Amino acid sequence: GEIDIIAKESNCIVFIEVKYRAKGESDALSAVDYSKQRKISRVALTYITRHRLSEYTPYRFDVIAVTDDGCSLIRNAFDYIP
Repeated sequence: GEIDIIAKESNCIVFIEVKYRAKGESDALSAVDYSKQRKISRVALTYITRHRLSEYTPYRFDVIAVTDDGCSLIRNAFDYIP
């Protein structure tokens, strides 16, 4: 699996999915459906385990929506899905 961007904000690990949508297509957030969220969640868990991060390390899942007009960050776009 893959996660587009893994970042850190203060003490929070941020797993970020980047989605591009051309004008007239569905919005980027809807492109990150349940199945995609589940895949990202599993990869995030692998990352946390491999890097031996504490189970108490805060993390979140964001989506960056890129369009022809620019981009926007959707913080806390979804919760962990086991």
